[in-house]
Amino acid sequence: MARYKVGYIVGSLAAASINRALSRALIRLAPPELEFVEIPIRDLPLYSYDYDADFPAPARALKQAVASVDAVLFVTPEYNRSIPGALKNAIDWASRPWGDNSFTRKPSAVIGASPGKIGTAIAQQSLRSVLGYCNSPQMNAPEAYIQFRPGLISETGEVGDAGTEQFLRKFMAEFHGFVAQVMTALPRAGARRAEQRRPPAAGEADALVVGAGPVGLMAAHELLRRGIAVRLVDAASGPATTSRAAVIHPRTIEILDQLGLYEEFNARAVQGRGIAFDADGRQLASMDPSFTGHATRFNRMWLLDQAITERLLRSAVERLGGRVEWGVRLTGVERDAGTVRATLDHDGRVEETTAPWLVGCDGGHSTVREQLGVVLKGESTETWLIADAEIDFARPVEHDRIRWIRADGASMMLFPLVGERRWRLLDTVDVDYGGDDDAVAERFARKLSRGLGTEARVERPTWVSVFTIQQRAAPVMQSDRCFLAGDAAHVHSPASGQGLNTGVQDAFNLAWKLAAVIRGLAGPSLLDTYSAERVPVGKALLRSTRTATELVELRNAVIDEHLPAVFEVANAWPPIFQALNRSLFGAMSGLGIAYRTSPLTVPDTDTLRPGPAPGERVVQVRHPEADTAGWRKLFDALRGPSWLLVTADQTTGGQELSLPSLAQTCAVGRPASDTLGLEDGGWLLVRPDGYVAARGHGQDQLNRAHCRMPL
Repeated sequence: MARYKVGYIVGSLAAASINRALSRALIRLAPPELEFVEIPIRDLPLYSYDYDADFPAPARALKQAVASVDAVLFVTPEYNRSIPGALKNAIDWASRPWGDNSFTRKPSAVIGASPGKIGTAIAQQSLRSVLGYCNSPQMNAPEAYIQFRPGLISETGEVGDAGTEQFLRKFMAEFHGFVAQVMTALPRAGARRAEQRRPPAAGEADALVVGAGPVGLMAAHELLRRGIAVRLVDAASGPATTSRAAVIHPRTIEILDQLGLYEEFNARAVQGRGIAFDADGRQLASMDPSFTGHATRFNRMWLLDQAITERLLRSAVERLGGRVEWGVRLTGVERDAGTVRATLDHDGRVEETTAPWLVGCDGGHSTVREQLGVVLKGESTETWLIADAEIDFARPVEHDRIRWIRADGASMMLFPLVGERRWRLLDTVDVDYGGDDDAVAERFARKLSRGLGTEARVERPTWVSVFTIQQRAAPVMQSDRCFLAGDAAHVHSPASGQGLNTGVQDAFNLAWKLAAVIRGLAGPSLLDTYSAERVPVGKALLRSTRTATELVELRNAVIDEHLPAVFEVANAWPPIFQALNRSLFGAMSGLGIAYRTSPLTVPDTDTLRPGPAPGERVVQVRHPEADTAGWRKLFDALRGPSWLLVTADQTTGGQELSLPSLAQTCAVGRPASDTLGLEDGGWLLVRPDGYVAARGHGQDQLNRAHCRMPL
């Protein structure tokens, strides 16, 4: 029978540590097929990325120790409702530098003892989250929170309570089975492939990302979060100070929450309360954002300047060790087997560089797209003018609501920006601009006053732009080792504020797939699903934004004449008004995007089963149910970078489901398990981007679903 070498790490540095005594007991009770060696953590200095170029000897020894074992057992107490700092420091050392994570594919288990049972459980959840990020397959059952009392375990590891001894023996037997299962699926050579990768030298990267707007920053963040060396360049001399986009929709908010960035964004954004419709001094209707057709925790929109969005994403990238190279313009792309050669212009100094992969996030005038020979197909439509300015109104005007305003048969829009008096103004008719900002301010003030029925004083704009709406999309978003995302792949009307959101979602879809291929966790065919999934989204976006453009402009005199009566009828019949509300905001939200026909989606013939179907978002839940423990556990698990196998926390038929070669397991309780359709041994296999790839019952169906996927 195969033997496995297990490295154990004791989280406490205390001389009389009860967890060290627990580790001795575990070794005594373990099956003979497991050989144990301690991985010491006492002599490690505090980690800093300044050491990445030259690791100190204790850190090198730690990484070698982790690399030399087949599995890791963590035996740790709880400190302040989390794990000890010494243990977190050791994990930081072992998982760095980027691309040399010693825990990748290394099976692990967590156990610990503390005087209080609850604290130990909370600490273990914190540790499991970190290990999930480090791509370590974890044994999720049985969970082991040992409430320590005097005499329970001696210094030499004898257990004084028969029930505890029996439980610990079973725990170690389960750990042996788990290690054997993982090592069978991931043989030693394959399991250590990632550890043997040489850290990239200065200037080298696994992926070159071109464009440091929201899309490029999201792509870089998600690649870095998975240990991929990224080079991020932008032709601009520095960060943008003006903002094209100003709205973040619910699906993007879900993504930011999954990245752990929700609180930062939420603190800066204006909480959008929907849209109001005004015509010739009269408010016709007011709609709150209602996405009731698509359940979500975030039944809102954020109004946030793109410059602030970029600043927050840039900070997140920098926390992961990435940085933007400003003033670096891509001028040429050539491709060979296995590499991409890029020509970069540093303000006159030309650099030739290579990278295995290239991601073009360089906007509507994309050089990457041009170099790849990909042509956007579509049309140019109307010309609009936008301006950012501070406005004072004679009577209060809500600063948390978008306004569609009609004045003398012409339409304009008003968007709140961060800052009590800051607004974005959009004119669909008077679009002449000769550089006279004061004239633009006067024109807007006159129209606003007429449309809102109150005097408006518009300050001199800080930014004015005239643009022709492009409605174009690329037929493909991948060409060999190069990809397009965001405006580089599809440009369209800003009428519904979906450009930034769709681009960020492109990058979120692509990055986890590209990282899996780079790390050898999936074959190149996985990347084919990027175009298969996102090209239809771009095409559908052209249709919806074209409709939104027509609604904003409303150049139909007959409809315009009867507009007050139309809204009067809608207001008088709540079902009609609610349907209009759901249609308007539901289309913008991004919550309805699904990948039901993707090669990554395994259809389910059980159409009566409750819960999200394959291809749909897994987090289809509203408050207050979203505040329950099971859902919170799932939200926390989704913040890791790996696949998830979601099951009910009550074992059915004695069978523990697992897919250690691909997914971490997350067992949830009621009501989450009921809402997700997990009764009777049911499971959901969830992709790293939060979409359900497959669902079913039992291990056999799970194995078959896995085999059908292009991984």
